[in-house]
Amino acid sequence: MLSQIAYMQKYIRHQARPHTVKTALLNKPGESRYYHVPYGSVLIIGPWNYPFGLVMTPLIGALAAGNACILKPSEHACRNSTH
Repeated sequence: MLSQIAYMQKYIRHQARPHTVKTALLNKPGESRYYHVPYGSVLIIGPWNYPFGLVMTPLIGALAAGNACILKPSEHACRNSTH
């Protein structure tokens, strides 16, 4: 998980920048760019067998993309590691 956070910190500027794409002949001499825009809200439902890791992994990417996140842990997951 720490390596995913480090990866996002290193490459977020490159991934989020606008990308130039091929312009249609009708729109010449203009130029076309593709902008990355967040979807909005993301719901992440956690499993019972590995709740922390399998919830945090998609959370890292969703937050890096600029989305608002809602986490729903499993009702079957243990409350602490002693169970």
